[in-house]
Amino acid sequence: MHHMLEEIESEPAIIESYKSKRFPDLQEISDTLSGSKIVYAVGNGSSYHAALYLSILLNRKGISCLPIYSAETRNWIRNTGSRSASVLFSQSGESTDIIDSVKVLRQADSKIIGITNVRGSKLDLASDLKIITDVGKEESIPATKSHISQLLVDLMISSSGSDEEYRAALDGISINSETIMRKKEEIKKLAESITANFEFLGTGLLYPIALEASLKLLETGNAISCAFPVREFLHGPKQILNQNWSVLMLSEDHRVMNDLERHAGKVLDVAEYLKERFDVRSGDETTHSITSLVFCQLFSYYTAISRGLDPDRPSKLSKVVT
Repeated sequence: MHHMLEEIESEPAIIESYKSKRFPDLQEISDTLSGSKIVYAVGNGSSYHAALYLSILLNRKGISCLPIYSAETRNWIRNTGSRSASVLFSQSGESTDIIDSVKVLRQADSKIIGITNVRGSKLDLASDLKIITDVGKEESIPATKSHISQLLVDLMISSSGSDEEYRAALDGISINSETIMRKKEEIKKLAESITANFEFLGTGLLYPIALEASLKLLETGNAISCAFPVREFLHGPKQILNQNWSVLMLSEDHRVMNDLERHAGKVLDVAEYLKERFDVRSGDETTHSITSLVFCQLFSYYTAISRGLDPDRPSKLSKVVT
């Protein structure tokens, strides 16, 4: 069995563990973000998608948050002034771009909050406050279980880990992920039957999931893949669609379905697919977003397998970007 599949299969247990997981700095992190004039959420790759997910959650709570690719931090930030905080995401905590971002943000007098999977990493040691997701070493190069843990931390940070909505979301995500794992052969069949190129569409919290799903197919399946907000599809991206393209709709927006069905080879409403094949209800937006991520991770894994590729070791990628 590939490490990637093992790591995806470990996610239901990780989700369940977050019901009781507590982090020493959590309350201070929540207080720091609430008291900041501006928050920067920083990461690259999957970690950027976690940063974007957090920024949506915080902005909805009235906390101004700007997501930034870590490689672009020095081009965006010169001086933050007072009362800024920066949340930096990195699975390894060793990426050159994320450590460079720490230096830039430190010079700009921003409070550094590190989210990493590796205790004792450079990001851990450089942070004023930190959360170590600690979900175990990830052997596969594509991030799966570490990314799920980042999103769970996002939910915890935005809710202080104590409100009923957070706990209810975890209950729904846990049940749905276990159900999907038991019937994952259905996703294997789908991956074997679908077209060559992929477009993912999502709104709100589903947009970072669409980006992550597209990235996973790029990494593991050598696929041509892209992601957009649902209505953005109408402003140009639909021009590239033809019978060689599949569109996976993560958000329910039937206003564009007719256009999609006219132009693409296959259109998949993910929520409807999960309901019909897995008896999984999408629930609220939070539950639906992380449930959809589990589905998309398995879909990318089986797409790679169907193409005769090794999803654990994409030929041009490494776990730590230097």
